[in-house]
Amino acid sequence: MRYAYFVTNYAKTGRVAVTSALSVLATLPITSFAYEPTSNLGKVGQTTLQQQSGDAVTKVCGDLNRMGQSRSQQQDDLFDRCGNMVQNANQIEGTGPVAKSLGLDAAQLGDAVQTVVTEEIASTRTMNKEIAAGQINSAIGRLSALRSAIATGGGASADITPKWGVFLNSHYGFGDRDGTDREDAFDYDRWGVTAGADYRVSDALVLGGLLSYSNIDSNFDVTEAVPGGGIDAESWGLGLYGTYYHDNWYMDGLVAYTQTDYDIDRRILLPLGEDPGTSPAVVETSRAASSNTDSNDWALSIGGGMDFNHANLTYGPFVRLNYNSADMDGYSENGAFGLNLTVDGQSTESLTSVIGGRISAAMSQEWGVLVPQARVGWIHEFLDDAESFTAFYTADPQRTPLIALSDEPDRDYFTLGVGISAVLPGDIQAFFDYQTLLDNKYVNDHLFSLGVRAAF
Repeated sequence: MRYAYFVTNYAKTGRVAVTSALSVLATLPITSFAYEPTSNLGKVGQTTLQQQSGDAVTKVCGDLNRMGQSRSQQQDDLFDRCGNMVQNANQIEGTGPVAKSLGLDAAQLGDAVQTVVTEEIASTRTMNKEIAAGQINSAIGRLSALRSAIATGGGASADITPKWGVFLNSHYGFGDRDGTDREDAFDYDRWGVTAGADYRVSDALVLGGLLSYSNIDSNFDVTEAVPGGGIDAESWGLGLYGTYYHDNWYMDGLVAYTQTDYDIDRRILLPLGEDPGTSPAVVETSRAASSNTDSNDWALSIGGGMDFNHANLTYGPFVRLNYNSADMDGYSENGAFGLNLTVDGQSTESLTSVIGGRISAAMSQEWGVLVPQARVGWIHEFLDDAESFTAFYTADPQRTPLIALSDEPDRDYFTLGVGISAVLPGDIQAFFDYQTLLDNKYVNDHLFSLGVRAAF
């Protein structure tokens, strides 16, 4: 059997210990821990992700080695590629066969290991939260416009009777997510439209529904450990919303369902260093793995506040509770031959509170009323803990888990928004709004919204 010495060397490092550790890690809640690598490839890892991935790749290589000539072409390819990494680690550690070594130093090899696992999937959490936020912002913006029309008196006499209203909002935003040892850095831009209609049931109650479309394109920052790629998400959603107000206080809410389709492009790079081995299997490997999956997402938002008036000013506090969940299907990659991954399905949840205040000023014009406004809110995250994302090489008959861990979320940060709306004759309103995040340690986000509303 080829590389018999490798099998013996691997057994001495504790194959059973590696298998047990990986299996247990895949089922445990994610907390801070110190991972103890057991293989040469795990030991050269510069981060926990690289260390545990190195141990998993070592196990895969040993299992394929024992299959001998019964391996398929994809399994042969996976065996050669994992052999490149394992024997490169042997070269660095000074023990074991080295003929298939890539000739990289420890930092370079750790980066190469990171390109063959699936930490990129963690970025779908950020994208899902942005999609849910877009739906919530559109609905809450619509309800704010309703109250603004009453407060300013623009068209108020017509609004008091039961009537229909329709609106169309569009938004464009951009931002980026900082990289960490667990999650890759990426930048994104997004755009979408939301259309809806509502009916004034009484002077105090309005109920309505909306249809939304959103598209987010993201690109991973190219680094030594991330050779490129990105994730694109396209979603369609339906929602129901309502508001009830009495005197100077109000309550409103939204429930929405979204179906999101993800196109994932993962890049793989195993380069050659200064002192590669002599085996024919020592080649630079550069591949692109593509995949597609979808998720079913729910969003729920409940809030309320008070409005006080002084001269032409309206101001007051508000509080809101936002919940969203996503259930993403598992999927298998194509295009990377033996390095294709099969990724398990996953579920994520987020529950945030927003406590803040808003202020606006009504300025009468010959053509209507102009209303500049501003708001600030403190956001606290309750549920969105760090999570594990599990995959395995499609060609691996043992399905050894490759586990990526997400970051702990930023628990407390702020949102700031400014905008201007116009209440026009004929029960028509138009608005422009800008919103951004402040003091979030991972995400920078900027969102611009434009909309129009008509009543009849």
